[in-house]
Parts: sequence; C-alpha cells; structure tokens
Amino acid sequence: MNNKHQSPLFIGIDSSTSACKAIAWNLQGQAISSGRSVHAMTQPHAGWHEQNAEDWWTALKSALRECLQDIDPGAVQGISLSIQRETFVPVDEADNPLRPAILWMDTRANEQVSRLQEQFPDYQSITGKRLSVNLIPPKWEWLKQHEPDVVAQTAQLWDVHAFLTKKLTGGAVTSHGCVGPTGILDLNTMEYPQPVLDAVGLTPNKLPPLAAPGEMIGFITTQAAAETGLHPTTPVYAGI
Repeated sequence: MNNKHQSPLFIGIDSSTSACKAIAWNLQGQAISSGRSVHAMTQPHAGWHEQNAEDWWTALKSALRECLQDIDPGAVQGISLSIQRETFVPVDEADNPLRPAILWMDTRANEQVSRLQEQFPDYQSITGKRLSVNLIPPKWEWLKQHEPDVVAQTAQLWDVHAFLTKKLTGGAVTSHGCVGPTGILDLNTMEYPQPVLDAVGLTPNKLPPLAAPGEMIGFITTQAAAETGLHPTTPVYAGI
C-alpha cells in the first residue's frame, strides 16, 4: 500500500545564492514536504563571487529527491522556480558553461558602470533600474574587455532560471520576473530593450526566450525525471 501523500501538489523551487530548496504545497497552501541542498561559492579575487553553474543542477536534483521521499510523484501537478537575481553564466553552442557563473553580488565591473552611465543617461527610464555593479550589462562589458575568448564563444547568456529549465524541460526559458532585476528588460514592452542591448553589443538571440510568471513553459523530460524522481511530462511553469 502506498502511504505517501497523494493529494494534488505543486512544488516550488528556490535556487538561491547558497542553496536550493524544494517545497511541496497542497491546494490549501500547506507545506507537505521539503528538501534542501547547499552549493558552494568561490571568491577568486577581492570583490569577485562565482559559482559552478552545474552545481545549481546538482543541488536542485538533491533537493527534489529529498522533497519527493514523502509524497507520490504522480500527485505533483507542476513545479515552478524562484532564483537568485542578476546571476548569469555564458554558455556555448552545446549549452555548456564557458566559465563559472558571475553572481549578483560580484563587484568587478565598477569601471564599466561608470562608462555606461555616461553613455546611457536614460537607462533607468527603460529598465526601471539604476545602473549598478549588480546588473548584467556592466558585467558583460567586463567580460568583453577581460575575457574576449569567452565572449567570442558565447552562444547565449543564461540566468539561473534559463539554465535550470534547460535541464528540466530541454528548453532554456526565463521569466519577466527573473530578467527584470538584471537590467535587460524593457518595462514598457516586457521584451529585451534593444537600445540597452545595442549599447553593450548583445542581440536578442543571445538571450533566452521570455515568459510571464505562471506561464507553462514545458514538461519534465524523461532524463530529468530519472535524475530528479519527478514523473515525466510534469508541467513546469515560469517563476519569479
């Protein structure tokens, strides 16, 4: 007899700076089961903060397997992601990370912020964000200056949401709620802002497709199901 919790459940995933948490909720908003797995951060130089992007996936798999120990995977009606903001990783044509991910708290791009502020005085009116060292555009400028070989090989820049949805569904997708804080979302159109991309030499095809929070964006693949314990075809919804 299966004694595991079988009522309709939804799993919320928080892939944060230090750990990944997975919590299964019932339709009454009660937490039924949870799992947590930590991942490391490195500081190769003063002010630098980096992570191995594959560690996000390892932690997510571990958190999900722990969460699913006390529930029936067939009861899970969908999952959704919340992520650490502004963190990103460049990937190549085969979707492999080209270098460690640069975290939101990394401060290496102060010089690039100053240059972009002079070049782009109306940045905040488009993105709703003041130019700061936390955002993707100045850090991409830093990579162009200091790691041109990485930039030349970059097929796309992925935030944590895009990286993990690729692993879960086979397709990299991010959400308005995740991209907005990175400084590359036009709050008027809810699309990537072409003037900002032009200013830093990016094109929309180097960024993942956008979805609204709560939009269904794919299903758990057979491979992801085998690695996480979820059922294949479990829906995945864009998070925040």
